[in-house]
Parts: sequence; C-alpha cells; structure tokens
Amino acid sequence: MKQLLFAFISTALFACTDNAVMTEDNPKSENMTTVIDSAAIMSNFKRQEECWNKHDLECYVESYENTKHVQTISSAGITKGYNHILRDYKMYFPEERMGNLHFDQIELKRLSEQYYYVTGRFNLTYKNQDKLIQGWFSVLMEKINGNWLMISDHSS
Repeated sequence: MKQLLFAFISTALFACTDNAVMTEDNPKSENMTTVIDSAAIMSNFKRQEECWNKHDLECYVESYENTKHVQTISSAGITKGYNHILRDYKMYFPEERMGNLHFDQIELKRLSEQYYYVTGRFNLTYKNQDKLIQGWFSVLMEKINGNWLMISDHSS
C-alpha cells in the first residue's frame, strides 16, 4: 500500500509540474497537499478530454458538482443545475458536433484549502476539417467529499 501511495504521489508531482502552469501565488515550493490537489484537478481535465472524445457527455459532466447550484456561463447565457447543464451539452453538442477536445494553457490558482480558480483554453478539432475552434475558460473548483468538482464554469 505504501508503494502504491508513493507511486501516486510521484506521478502527481510529475503530472502537476508538467501540465499546469504555476502562478506567482502558487510557486513550485508549494506544500504536498497543494501538489496532490493540483494533480487531482489536472486529472479531472484529462478525464473530461477522454469522455468528450468518446462522445460520452454523461461522463464529461461528472466533473461538475451534481447540485442545482452549479452553473455554466457561455454566450448562450447562464445555465444552473447539473441536469440542465447536461441537457444543454446534449442539445448543443450532438455527436457529429463534438469533434476532438484538448485543453491547454491551464493555470491553477489556489484560493484556499477548499477552492481553486482555474483558467485555460479548449481546442476542438474535427475529422476532415482544417478548422480549429478555440476558446477560453475560467472555472471555480471546490473540494467536496474529497473530490475536486466544478461549481462555476465560464467559457467563451
């Protein structure tokens, strides 16, 4: 068990420093808890990419808090509630419109032990098309029952 925990922490340290940009308020000398939390948050975004690219929107929205208070903000307006968010994703992104998703330029800013502010860019590519669709997002994440979940997502 200790070897498994050590392997996880080593992987978390490597993943965190390679995939996330550390801001001035979040230097590389941060404590172990922050490193592990950062790796868990980055893992959420990796999982979202995998779910999206398999056209599994139910899986994709598992990174959101499953409550009526969670919200997304986009050019279409504000959507509140987990079920409404899933409904909107299904309505706006039928399988043929999903393409291949990749996140990059992700920055994490620790606000407290319970909250992180995350910014980054989404990239959508489509088979047989040269067109790349990109946009930016900001997400407020909360640690709920040991899991980092999105409670507010603004994408443009």
